[in-house]
Amino acid sequence: MTHIATTNLGCKMPAEDQVLQVTVVFAPFDRVLPVVAGLFRAQYGFSRAVEPTTERQWARLARLEKARKVPTLPGNPLSSVLSVRIVEPEETPGVTILEDFFGPDPDALAKMLPGVDFLHLFSEYCRKDAERHSYQWRSGGQVTRQAYIHHNYQEPGWHWKETGPRQAWENQDRITSKRISRRCDRALMLDYATQLGCDLDGALGNERWTRATLLYNIDPTDCDDTPPTDLGAAERKAAVKRGFGQGEEGPSFEGYIADNRMDMCAVAYTRDLLEQITKTRSARRLLEIMVARDPSPDRQDELPSDHVLWDTALARARHRFPDAPETAELKRRAKSETGRDQSRFRP
Repeated sequence: MTHIATTNLGCKMPAEDQVLQVTVVFAPFDRVLPVVAGLFRAQYGFSRAVEPTTERQWARLARLEKARKVPTLPGNPLSSVLSVRIVEPEETPGVTILEDFFGPDPDALAKMLPGVDFLHLFSEYCRKDAERHSYQWRSGGQVTRQAYIHHNYQEPGWHWKETGPRQAWENQDRITSKRISRRCDRALMLDYATQLGCDLDGALGNERWTRATLLYNIDPTDCDDTPPTDLGAAERKAAVKRGFGQGEEGPSFEGYIADNRMDMCAVAYTRDLLEQITKTRSARRLLEIMVARDPSPDRQDELPSDHVLWDTALARARHRFPDAPETAELKRRAKSETGRDQSRFRP
């Protein structure tokens, strides 16, 4: 029999601050790894595989996220990174653990691994007085049992919902308790995984694993030109053929990096000019900025950056320097270059 588990205990964060998201697969690591890698690449595109994945690798990605100034979920520095860590526990080599944030789609994964059972666990402490926990048992490619409990999440009080027949490994006393708060929590779900033969806390929290691979989607802004992984190449093609994604079906890796970095450079350039414009203390300086800027055509029609620059410059000029001769010149140039009527900026 096979199962799957995913948790973020590997982040070394206090339990109350963590988001736990795991899939525990009681299937061999060598069978699961290429399928997960292929499906991940099909869904998210060019990716890298790092092994072994220790806390140093998580720390490196965390530094990358900090440099990008991307908001992350409380307690997990990688929550904005499309990533999944595939782990073979030391004590149960026939089981594979998937620890992920935005990892492979569970439905697609079940279809790519026929005959495998999965236990999906999710647990989040949103704030001091709000939490939610859920577990899902998938067998024969179908979800046969799931339970969800939450407290002060979107609605006040404790709430419980369950579907499907109760399993032998569930704590019958707890799930039938009159007090909803006793029916499920993170500790109980970890105990369920242990009963099914997988010590999540030991394997992930204490890194007691034999093998582990970290897959993460390549961000072209991280200035790392290391080639993408070819792990799960056949499985990626199979996933694309079955309609589970189109990752890596477009331009080459080099083209993907070049195109995205060009876009990111344009965004950064526009952001820098906007900051200069909003801090300008004279109409003359505003005019100098707009005249000296790179008048490159917009790469995307839905992001008219040049229009945004002119709109911002004219708004500031009309508000701060309405009588300056440079303000009239700014209006003339804006109309000439954008073809838009700037009368809406009149006081």
